[in-house]
Amino acid sequence: MIKQSGLEYTFILNGTFTDGLSSYTGLFDFDAGTFSYSGDGEQLCDFTTYDDIAKYAAEVVTDPEMVNSALKVAGDVLTMKQILASYEQATEKKFTEKRLGSVKDLKAWIAEKKQNASSALEYV
Repeated sequence: MIKQSGLEYTFILNGTFTDGLSSYTGLFDFDAGTFSYSGDGEQLCDFTTYDDIAKYAAEVVTDPEMVNSALKVAGDVLTMKQILASYEQATEKKFTEKRLGSVKDLKAWIAEKKQNASSALEYV
């Protein structure tokens, strides 16, 4: 839709914001002391921070070579198990791992939620 509009654009593709990992992702349940994920916990995921994206966005809007293109940004690429280990090391708190199912199960759940969602926030 944007590409066909005739307007200039630049897509900035980023992974999960590390700034919000403990609040909006549902990975950490602090009351139960669990860390939940799909798959085997070894799939690589892209992560970045709000500050990093802001810096990249400020640079990219002034770069004529980025018009009508996409920039992929990853401040770090880690597995879920690496995220958990980093958090546990930084906080000295231990969490119980809770596997929610396979990646295939997660993709099916997302596809089902997408059909009736009023917002991407319901399945992202």
